[in-house]
Amino acid sequence: MRLFDEGKTAADRRMKRTTRRRYTRRKNRLKVLQKTFDSEMSLLDPTFFDRLGESFYVPKDKTYSAYPVFATLDEEKAYHKAYPTIYHLRKELVDNKEQADLRLVYLALAHITKYRGHFLIDGKLDVENSSVEETWSTFLIAYNEALNTEDVEGAFSSVSNDIAIDKIASQPVSKTQKFDEIMSCFPEEKKNGFFAQFVKLIVGNQANFKQSFKLNEDSKLEFSKDDYEDNLSEVLEKIGDGYADVLLAARNVSIEHKNVPK
Repeated sequence: MRLFDEGKTAADRRMKRTTRRRYTRRKNRLKVLQKTFDSEMSLLDPTFFDRLGESFYVPKDKTYSAYPVFATLDEEKAYHKAYPTIYHLRKELVDNKEQADLRLVYLALAHITKYRGHFLIDGKLDVENSSVEETWSTFLIAYNEALNTEDVEGAFSSVSNDIAIDKIASQPVSKTQKFDEIMSCFPEEKKNGFFAQFVKLIVGNQANFKQSFKLNEDSKLEFSKDDYEDNLSEVLEKIGDGYADVLLAARNVSIEHKNVPK
């Protein structure tokens, strides 16, 4: 008799393949950006891109300077003191109308390009002239429609708009407390269930669709993360593009939720 290992799905290989492709596309986007800057950057700082490429090396393995941005210790210290994070730099470039150092402009655009988003969702976020109540109602409609169109009959349940979401959003309490209060309005829904994952996203916490779709690996998503767009494409690949609209609607609620006066 010969014993064989039980059959396994290709989920693990698929996720690794997807990750490799995502990183490759990211590198290619940065290469295109560097090519755009190349002619002007070569006049200002010919080894700038080479230093950035070696930034992850230990000093003894670097061909160029140990300081990737400005090549000198004093300038590097001044840069990190002025801009503790990349978001400080991006804000400065937006607010300041004076001509900035080309290297700083590249760093800001590289950060934006690196997490450039995806094109799986048609349309755009639109919360102008809306309220948290309106976006919440739109979300519930999209949620219930997704359940009706997807082949998940009996797995999830539809929900009704029987909740004062504006009052909950205006309370100066933690995200977890808001999550608990919203879920208390839906006693038929489990706190680790499918609907609960969207509520977590709306209040600003991290959702995980692994249990809802019986996946072999975590399928986490959080709207505030820098790599949200990339993570969204991975999540939709696992759970299906049919949930793109409901995720977009949930994000609209989350954005409007943050703007409610506390």
